Amino acid sequence: MVIKVYTYGVFDLLHIGHIKSLKQAKKHGEFLIVGVFTDKVAKSFKRKPIINEKIRKMTIEELGIADLVVYQREKSPIKNIESYKIDVVAKGKGAGFEYMSEFPCKKVNLKYCDLISTSYIIRKIRRRIRSYDNSVKQFIGKNVNPKTCDYKSKSCVG
Repeated sequence: MVIKVYTYGVFDLLHIGHIKSLKQAKKHGEFLIVGVFTDKVAKSFKRKPIINEKIRKMTIEELGIADLVVYQREKSPIKNIESYKIDVVAKGKGAGFEYMSEFPCKKVNLKYCDLISTSYIIRKIRRRIRSYDNSVKQFIGKNVNPKTCDYKSKSCVG
């Protein structure tokens, strides 16, 4: 019998933490199925993903770690667990195993990569943009909207 493992997530702005968790999940069976939250579901409990669901799904497929990549159309993984007859559910931080108390499948907690997260990447980008905007304001003038500036000619409209 082939042991099927299921893991799931948003997988927005793919980073080393995502890849490590997928590789960990794969070690718990012979066939890894990855559920990618749809944009609508992700937005309902987290935020709207930066990368759309189709591209996120294709990115996970291209990694070559998963044997099958599917959409997860609900926050709860139960429908996919039932549909694919999953033996092991492997999930990281905030696993949500409370959804699966009545299911006989094995539940595995994956190690969380503290080095990086999508939220961390987004915060870092925002800080850099704010820093850049402040630098432009200092360079051109204090009462300037950086979005309307032509930095090469040092002129601003509005």
